[in-house]
Amino acid sequence: MKDLYDLGERPPLGQVPARMHAYVVRQTRFGPPRDAWKREVITTPVIGPDEVLVYVMASGINYNNVWAALGYPLDVIAERQKAGEPEDFHAGGSDCSGIVWAVGKDVRNVKVGDEVIVHSGWWRPDDPWVKSGKDPMLAESTRIWGYQTNYGSFCQFARAQAHQCVAKPRRLTWEESGCFLLCASTAYRMLMGWPPHTVEKGDAVLVWGAAGGLGSMALEITRAVGGRPIAVVSNDDKRKFCMDHGAAGVVNRTQFTHWGKMPDTGDAKAYGEWAKGARGFGKAIWDALGDRVSPKIVFEHPGESTLPTSEFVRSPLSLDAAETLPGQPPLQRRAGCRGDEAGRRREGRPVSLEDVRLRRDSAVSPVDARQQASLRQHGGDGERSPARSGPERMTG
Repeated sequence: MKDLYDLGERPPLGQVPARMHAYVVRQTRFGPPRDAWKREVITTPVIGPDEVLVYVMASGINYNNVWAALGYPLDVIAERQKAGEPEDFHAGGSDCSGIVWAVGKDVRNVKVGDEVIVHSGWWRPDDPWVKSGKDPMLAESTRIWGYQTNYGSFCQFARAQAHQCVAKPRRLTWEESGCFLLCASTAYRMLMGWPPHTVEKGDAVLVWGAAGGLGSMALEITRAVGGRPIAVVSNDDKRKFCMDHGAAGVVNRTQFTHWGKMPDTGDAKAYGEWAKGARGFGKAIWDALGDRVSPKIVFEHPGESTLPTSEFVRSPLSLDAAETLPGQPPLQRRAGCRGDEAGRRREGRPVSLEDVRLRRDSAVSPVDARQQASLRQHGGDGERSPARSGPERMTG
């Protein structure tokens, strides 16, 4: 067996060369990814008893390794060295398809020769949280494989924990298999992993960054479960892509200028300008959807510049999936309070979820309707929004 095999030159199955090719980052060249990532020859990693070595057939690229290249907001090399790891480089990559080439002595779920894709959740096998059967992604030891761990999918041979290996779908090519799982699992968890706040049939879902990896997966998942995704993009050229991937409508965020931190409400002029922009964005959502329905769920990941608007346009009645069932105009739904609940509201005491009931009423007058969430959020310029402050606003 040779010491090193060229890319595309496959060693005999199960035989691991001493060295391998990999794209790596070093602290001395932190900066733009084009300059930071360089192909080098490094030592092939040794695997532990619960680990596998995967001969990489295809690898996806994600933003986390843009951050790794920049060394910001986290120097992943320094962080691992603090934890006792000796390597002075980062060999990243968090999406992978390939062939199992070697297995540790305790591995039972895969064998040499299996075609797999690798999910990005890594955690210590002795983590008490994981061993107790709780959600491993919330464990203290959890790391994102190929970002916070070394020897990811940018290597000729990737090192992973055995539980990360999932059988490669036969209908997908290596390239198709190796590019989607990090974004898909993240998007699915965001949309479906926090009951009762999950997408249900007819729900309006606002998706930021809809033409990107996370966003496009969110469009597909929302459509698959019967929701109505509204795509937010920065360029009209992305409209067709989003519609092809399941969007019910598209909003171009560059038509608005109010982005950023929400101004202090004590500054009436600044807050008024911001609120006018946020209301306009909310109306654009209605127009894109063709229905006066506010999003039950916001697929929010850009952060500081968009979060205030996301909260502003989100339906405050989204305590119950019935709030956005199709066939019932939003202005004909209002929160119904039992007597004991109404008393607690008047006294400013907490109201439990069990105390909140949504009822439909086809005879809501325009006066009542103006007090409801949709008009409070997206009303005309002359309309006041008294219900946006105080205990009532916090029930959502």
